[in-house]
Amino acid sequence: MALLDKGMKRRDFLKASAAAAAATAAVGLAGCAPSTATDMAETGGSAGATTHQVASDAAIIEGKGEWMPIHCHQNCNQMCLNMGYVVDGVVVRQKTDDSHADSFDCPQQRGCLRGRSLRQQVYNADRIKYPMKRKSWQPGGGENAHGELRGKDEWERISW
Repeated sequence: MALLDKGMKRRDFLKASAAAAAATAAVGLAGCAPSTATDMAETGGSAGATTHQVASDAAIIEGKGEWMPIHCHQNCNQMCLNMGYVVDGVVVRQKTDDSHADSFDCPQQRGCLRGRSLRQQVYNADRIKYPMKRKSWQPGGGENAHGELRGKDEWERISW
């Protein structure tokens, strides 16, 4: 009867799925492990004394800037507290409230995810850095608007 039964039982399916997931995880973890002691030293592992530092980490360690509050303009109404480490007018790090220990009586005021992305929005390569308008467009509408050129006309930079 087993030869004629072509269906797969639920238990067999779960066993096969667990085995496939375990094999995938084992292959994935093996690819992440450093192969030699030299690789571990380069990545800051326990075999070497070197650690990876970013330029902004060095600026914080040397105390070149200061932590300043950043206004969260995301309109989430959560009163987020975002702090930015500013070096020469550039925000290099961002954090939330760590002025005191987090407790039930006095909880820390955490920033929302939208507020935490402010630095990425400000320094994004796709942001608008200066105002622009279509070359043939003039304010006032009507014939001056040249709606037929929308999407075809070139852009020119204008003053603020």
